[in-house]
Amino acid sequence: QMKGEERHALLAVQVLIGISLLLSGWGEQFGIVISFFLLHEVWRGAYKPLKDEYLNRDIPSQERATILSLEAMSSHVGAVFGLLMSGVIAQHGSIGSSWMISGLLLILSATISFRNGKRKH
Repeated sequence: QMKGEERHALLAVQVLIGISLLLSGWGEQFGIVISFFLLHEVWRGAYKPLKDEYLNRDIPSQERATILSLEAMSSHVGAVFGLLMSGVIAQHGSIGSSWMISGLLLILSATISFRNGKRKH
């Protein structure tokens, strides 16, 4: 049962990152934009410890290094792809539109993941 709660917390933080990023892009006044952007950074800071706890809880010790290495590598590949795509969007649109699209994708992926996890139980 704890594994499900950790997963839900992880997905909730992902949604909060997405909402904060979406609102950062939507804002027009510097104070509002920077406030939501900093809130997005706070939630990003909460994401890694939650993810680490979620991954480490049930991984057998003989497999832990391999799985964590693959996870770290996939996170970096995803970050490179995401940053390149957000740069293209910002170049053809605006930084705000890039942040809003990124936020929407984070919210959408967390929602899909939550729904897929619900069907398995």
